[in-house]
Parts: sequence; C-alpha cells; structure tokens
Amino acid sequence: MSPPLVSFRCDGDDRIGAGHVARCLQLAKAFAAGGYDIVFEGSFRGTAAALLEAAGFPARPALAAEEGGPAGSGVIVDSYSIADAEIEQMSRDRPTAVICDGSRGPRATAVLSYHLGEVAVEPQTVAIVGVDYALVSPEFMAARRDRGFGRALVSMGGGHAGIDAIVAAVQALREVGGLEIFVAAVEPLPATLAGADLQTGAVRGLRERIAWADVALAAGGTTAYDLACAGVPAVLAVLADNQRLIVRTLGRAGVAVPSCGEPAASAFAAPVRRLAEPDSRAGLASAGPRLVDGYGAFRARDALVAAFSGRAIPPILRYRPVTMADADRLLSWRNEQSVRRWSRSTAVIRCQDHLRWLWRTLADRRRWTLLMAQRGAEPLGVVRFERIGAAAEISVTVDPAARGAGNGTRMIREASELLLAAFPEVCGVTAEVHDGNVRSLAAFARAGFSESPAPSKAPEWRSLVLDRTMLRATTERWLGGRP
Repeated sequence: MSPPLVSFRCDGDDRIGAGHVARCLQLAKAFAAGGYDIVFEGSFRGTAAALLEAAGFPARPALAAEEGGPAGSGVIVDSYSIADAEIEQMSRDRPTAVICDGSRGPRATAVLSYHLGEVAVEPQTVAIVGVDYALVSPEFMAARRDRGFGRALVSMGGGHAGIDAIVAAVQALREVGGLEIFVAAVEPLPATLAGADLQTGAVRGLRERIAWADVALAAGGTTAYDLACAGVPAVLAVLADNQRLIVRTLGRAGVAVPSCGEPAASAFAAPVRRLAEPDSRAGLASAGPRLVDGYGAFRARDALVAAFSGRAIPPILRYRPVTMADADRLLSWRNEQSVRRWSRSTAVIRCQDHLRWLWRTLADRRRWTLLMAQRGAEPLGVVRFERIGAAAEISVTVDPAARGAGNGTRMIREASELLLAAFPEVCGVTAEVHDGNVRSLAAFARAGFSESPAPSKAPEWRSLVLDRTMLRATTERWLGGRP
C-alpha cells in the first residue's frame, strides 16, 4: 500500500512573500518524517520557489476544488485568497484543514491556529489551537545559547514591503553603536545604509543568521516564533494587519518587545535600548523557549492525522529547557527509591553534588540537552540527552504522581523525535535500560525503540536504539493508523 498523500495549498512570490510556504514547509517536513508523501499546490516564484526546491518537495498548479484528490489524501490550506466556499467544497471531497491567522476559521475538517488569541471555529470543525502548535523548524532549538549584544539581525519579510522598516531599524541600531548588523532583504537597500558594520543577504537561510544573532529586529510574522524558539531577544514591528495580534500577544507574554508605533527610527529607539540591558535581554531569551519548544509542527501533524481520522486530538506535552530553578525538583525525582533502584548508581545524591552537576551540564550545550516535560504549567518529568559520538543517549525520569498514564512513553517518543529533528548530525538516540526494569523496557518498545546491535555497557543492561528510519516506520502505529 502506498503512503498517504498530504497536499499543501498555498502560494508565494515576491509580492505576497514566502511566509505561507515557509510555515507549510515545517509541517510538510513533519509529515514526511512520518512517512507521508507530500505535494505543494499553487503558484510559487522567487524565494518561495527556492524554498520548495531546496526542501525537495514537488509542486504543481492548484487543482480546482471540484477535482478533489487521490483517495486517502488530505489537504492543508494556507492562503488569504481562497474563498471559504471553495474550502468548504474541498472538505466535502477529502479531509481539509486550514491554517488560520484571523479570529474566525472557515468550515472545514479542522482549523489550525498557533497564535495566542481566540479563534472562533464552526460547529463540527476540529479546533487545533494554541502556540504549542507553532510551525517552527526544530533546528532553532539547537540555536539556543547565551546572548550578548554584539550582533543584530534585521528581518522584515520576504516581499517588497518593509524597506522603510529596515531603514528605521538600522538607524536605531546605529544610534546604540558597536553592533554588527545583518539585513535579510530581497530588494536592494538604499545606498545611504552602506557601512562597514552592515551586511545583507537573501531572506532564505535565516536559520544560520538566527543562530548568529544576539538580538533581532523583525516583522511580527512567522519569524517571530522562530526567534522565540531560538531564544533570540527581539523587537517586533507591525507591517501588516495580521501581525498586530502576534506582536501584541508575544509582547504581553514577555517573549519580545513591540516597537513603538509605525516603523521609524524613533519607534525602535526605546525597544533597542531595552535589548541593550543584560537583565532585560536574559529575560526575553529565556521566555521564548519556554513558550515555543520547537515540537509544534509534529504536534500539529499528529493532531491533523487524528482530526482527519475522526479521533480525538492528542493531549499536549511541552518540552522547555531545564534551568537551575528546577534543581530541587530534579534532585527529589532522582533520589526517589524506585528511580535509584534502576539507575547505574543507586546511591542517594547529595544536594551540593547535584547542584555542581546541574550547573556544569546546563553550561555544556554541545554535549547535554535537558528538557522538562510539562502539561500546562505542571512538570511531569525530565528528559536528558547526552551526546556520545554521533548518537545521543536518553535518560527519562517521570514524576511519581504522573506514572502509569503513558507519560513516560510519550516523553521518550516525542523528545527523541524533537532531538533528531533539531540536530541533523545526530544519527540516532540510544538508551541503556536494566533487564529488571520491565516497565521502562515496555515504554521504550512502545515508543519505537529496538534492541541495538551494539553491546550494552554491562551484562544486566540492554542497549536500545531509535533512528529516523525507525521513526518513519513506526509513525503510523504510533498515531493509531492512517488518516
């Protein structure tokens, strides 16, 4: 049986920008990682066409609504120009979801909105709503680091609009002084901006520049969520009506600083001075990853598969970075008797030793990744990855009060999928589990892990492994069947 097909109905060119295509790409990659076939339907030119070509997804002109699609397929619409009536017709022929930026979604199988505002959804339409579904690349998780104030990124979108905002942003940054500035732009910049402190380049490939940047000045579109996930302190500007809600709500959440009014140097001046303050910058840098964890595209995929199949969408676990504020909770979990019983070291860990270990671990991002799994504001457990060569070894601890409900299995599966998507250089996730820990062995098996051909570190331990091929092969079983 051939894999199910998911069609993405969107458009992109230098007039409307590449934002619709960029966020659909993240969802398409999540579906492809689960073994689905992908096709983009619409009109694609300029940056949008280049993004599709780089991703390797086929594109074709859009089918008329009445033409439908192949049996078993679903369609995801991300467009401001497709009428609600046409979307309703699509949903009669095959499962149809709409990515929605406004306050009301059309009648369809499902509506996906990852902004922080309220969205009204038609009866019988599944609402997939909330920032936990933000369609950002998981690779932005790998860009997290301590941010100074030496390099600034200016990104005001991929269309013709935004040149005035770029000029204003650069002027405000130069008033502070001492910054290297990179401007992502399609259009040539005014000659008056030229200077030794400024570089410019095409808007594609922002991932490297977001990792490079200490701070950013950006339009309040999809890039705002990328910056939040990476932990880049940002000033956000409103360049289109649909960005007002994003800028306002991310500002209220403490993730970014809204610009003061219409784009002008004066509108950016005070917010840029806030970015120059170390305490303010640190607060913004930590707030972003707490809100946008990088797993949103996979959550959206799983929710859409459920909606297309008529099943309830899965509950949400969020994966935020561990901080020193979690030290007491982690120590309590680690010293719990049932955890020590199956650990390599069964001794009780002293508080001072634990604090020293946690400080060193959080400081070494190239070797360690520690994620706190939460349901809402409630911590459920911690996932620890240690990079060993080309692999990452996983260790999971679940709060005793949260055991027996499948949380451990979900943490293993989802955190492993997130890590492999965030770090392409990691070839697989390994685990060492004691032979007697039957519950843990069963959880890893349900999450898709298999016995590793490599020997375990001790006779009474089993070595398990999960790689990207195994993830694809087990996604259908994990999600409960085909849509």
